[in-house]
Amino acid sequence: MIAPASLDELLATIERLFASLDADEGIVRALILAHEGREVRARTNRLRLEHMLAFLHPLMPDLPEPERHALASSIITVCSVLSWMFMRDHCGYDGQQAGAAAADAVRLLIEGGVRRAAALRGG
Repeated sequence: MIAPASLDELLATIERLFASLDADEGIVRALILAHEGREVRARTNRLRLEHMLAFLHPLMPDLPEPERHALASSIITVCSVLSWMFMRDHCGYDGQQAGAAAADAVRLLIEGGVRRAAALRGG
């Protein structure tokens, strides 16, 4: 697991991930609820956050670290399996629709972060 090379790569990965979860829905849901699954996700999520921070920094170096951290945390949350489950269970989306919605949300979050960083540097 490494930081994506571009925004397009990140968005495509989100869409593929969400769409792929449908095929293994029962297993995914079991892992989400299992104690062991939570332990595995805790380690993986720390890495995901580190990689997202590394991805965001060059896009918005002027954004203060606490704001960049909050943005990275929000992106990780939007891209989570729990978000996929919410959209499946409460919005009637399949994985493809959920992935498209999550990717759009991430794009908007990143665009907002870039605008905020530009405003902070006076641009």
